[in-house]
Amino acid sequence: MMNRSFPVIALAVLVLGSGCAASQIHARAIQHNATGVGYLKDNSLDLARSRFEMALEFNPKFAEPYNNLGIVALKKGDMNAAVSYFSKAVDLNADFAEALNNLGWCYLLRREFKKAEARFKSAIAVDPDYLAARANLGGVQAALGRFEESRETLTRVLEIDPRNHDVRVTLGLVYQQLGRVSDATNSWMRVIEEDPKNAEAHFDLGSMLLLLKRFEDAATHLRTARDLMPRNADLRSNLGTALLNIGKTEEAEKEFMAALAISKDHPEAGFNLAKIRFGRGDLKAAGTGFVSACNMGLALACYWLGDVMAVSGEIELARDIYEAYLASKPVGQEAEIAAARKKFDALKKAVFKR
Repeated sequence: MMNRSFPVIALAVLVLGSGCAASQIHARAIQHNATGVGYLKDNSLDLARSRFEMALEFNPKFAEPYNNLGIVALKKGDMNAAVSYFSKAVDLNADFAEALNNLGWCYLLRREFKKAEARFKSAIAVDPDYLAARANLGGVQAALGRFEESRETLTRVLEIDPRNHDVRVTLGLVYQQLGRVSDATNSWMRVIEEDPKNAEAHFDLGSMLLLLKRFEDAATHLRTARDLMPRNADLRSNLGTALLNIGKTEEAEKEFMAALAISKDHPEAGFNLAKIRFGRGDLKAAGTGFVSACNMGLALACYWLGDVMAVSGEIELARDIYEAYLASKPVGQEAEIAAARKKFDALKKAVFKR
């Protein structure tokens, strides 16, 4: 069962921030930067970039266009350039809170969490009211596994901005990690009450209910989330799992196939689809699915692959697969481990007799 990772908050786009006094900047530079921001908001990236570059020709020490060029670079998928631009903006103005936040955002996306945390803290030190940086700090604290710190940081943001749904959704994930199921549920339900079409809240609540084996309730929220963001492979796979557990096999199959159409190497969707086909007696399709999921590190798929081989009469191969499964010492699969050990012993005797 897949959960979303901890989200982060949007980048900051500036027309003219506190980096330089307006009197120190050429008026045409300010005008070009402002025009570029307008293009950026319309997602006209090349036009925006040209204006920001023109602003820098008038004043190469104007920090804001570097920040905005960083956002253009990110939107174009050039992370290295984005880091370079945001770093230049900070070099020109060490107190540029928005550029510090944006640089931290890049490091977070790179999973360089310590660097991200340092930049977010610097942004907050410059501007204690900068809630986006505080929210991002809470997100990176969660990514580092410091969930109690994250809870405190995100709660502080919500004390000031109680209708910040992004932060409240993230807080729900943090509560879940802390084992505070009721608080997690309340966080997501509040978001849903205020915004019934908040896909992330439905997804996270549905995924937690799935873990709690409340399959009907999980399916309800995951269906809603699917209708709002149908191109999420983890969501489609989780919905398929909920449906499979309430006996809606055909509907579940469609969800697993949708997940694989979005992400062809999705291990859990492939595994569950193989289970359905095994149940129908399609051993070839089931075996192919289990092999793929097993190769992607899903240990439980290896156990089921052993079953396919045993049913197919491939006794020695089944024995070897069970043996490999037991040697991997999978965690949280006590029932399957016991069953695999019993089957392995039985097959070993069968091979010996033959």
